[in-house]
Amino acid sequence: MVNDALILEIFGEDNLHHFYSQREIIDERIDKLQELSDLRKRASDVFKVNLTFPDIAVSVGGGVLLGLGNSLFKDFIHIKSINNGKINWKNTFDSYKHEHEVSKTIIDAKPPKISGLNIKDNLHRQLGPQHDIFRFKETLDLLTGKKSDYDIWDSTATKIIGHPLSPLGQKYTDFIVSGGFNIPGDPKMELLNHLLIDFFSKHSLPLPGSTYIADKSPEFAKIMTSMYDKGLNLKNTAGNFLGFLLVQIILHGYTFLFKAIPQSEFSLTNISLDSTKSLINTYMNLIKKNEFHIMMMMSHSSSFLVDSIITLSTKSYAGLFQLNYLSLMAFSKHLLQYLIKNVSEYNKLIEEAKSKATEINGLDLIWCNNFNNAFNKNLYDTNFLSILDSDDLIESSRKVQSITNDIKNNVQREKELLKQIKE
Repeated sequence: MVNDALILEIFGEDNLHHFYSQREIIDERIDKLQELSDLRKRASDVFKVNLTFPDIAVSVGGGVLLGLGNSLFKDFIHIKSINNGKINWKNTFDSYKHEHEVSKTIIDAKPPKISGLNIKDNLHRQLGPQHDIFRFKETLDLLTGKKSDYDIWDSTATKIIGHPLSPLGQKYTDFIVSGGFNIPGDPKMELLNHLLIDFFSKHSLPLPGSTYIADKSPEFAKIMTSMYDKGLNLKNTAGNFLGFLLVQIILHGYTFLFKAIPQSEFSLTNISLDSTKSLINTYMNLIKKNEFHIMMMMSHSSSFLVDSIITLSTKSYAGLFQLNYLSLMAFSKHLLQYLIKNVSEYNKLIEEAKSKATEINGLDLIWCNNFNNAFNKNLYDTNFLSILDSDDLIESSRKVQSITNDIKNNVQREKELLKQIKE
């Protein structure tokens, strides 16, 4: 085994120091190359999603079922009439025409005409207070006869129409002959029953408070009535919101019960402040992961797709405002969160990888500079140059040859002496 003293004598202290310094640079470069490889691997896995079969089943299955329920609620569930407090639901195979227990009430009074817009079917509900649940008291006063008019378009309905209020589909003269509006024995209950029946009809009720906007001016009335005609009503909005809310509850509940609890230190048999904090932190981290965003996107997109297919294919389809844009917005929200989070992390890792590559390049330059400096130092060393000098080479060769000849002469003399001794 070669000892350190011999190595030091052969190579010299400066050369050994240079060698170990260069070796340290190479070792550091190897470490940084591994770090660079790890950064690239992490960057390539940023968009990765690991979903289990239960994750997919809960997301897609829940979305499909809720989309189906939402579409049925909007398009197939109707109340035909309410008699003495008993609700008569519409039979699926019957032609639908709802009936009110007390007919010819001021609730369905003809509203003022909107220039350029034909008020037909049940679009009259978007004008006046009668079908706006936020204006229940105002409608009740009309129904009981306390009031016979309402404010609209900086005037009143009767002034714009040119005569007192009258029912839709009946001439004013015939209406007067028939005795005017009927006043129910229980106005409050009749109004509640009327609104409930209308809620489940095709056009349902206007959004609460939206009649205030429509009653501001004919221009606003035209906009609001057109949107109402295309499906922007209370039933569709309530159904869409309920479907959206249930999707949120199902996926958040699934994540909390079947993922956060098993992965945290929480235990029902040993509840503590620390275990509760662990559960909350685990849950908050889970809902920020790629898997949760993808589950939300799958569920909301499934719900929206099923709801839209059924809604668009039914006779009750009113217009694009009938579709569940809340689920579509939730899908877009989670898609953006998924992309923003991962693109940001990907860019950060790539920047770190570039910085690491720059460090490696710097080490290469240092190694090369050190090598060049050492080479130049040895190249101009007098001991090294003497090897390349021709006169020194000849003199050295002569000395070697002389020593060799002396050795040969000594050997020859020894042989002769030995021979003489033997004789």
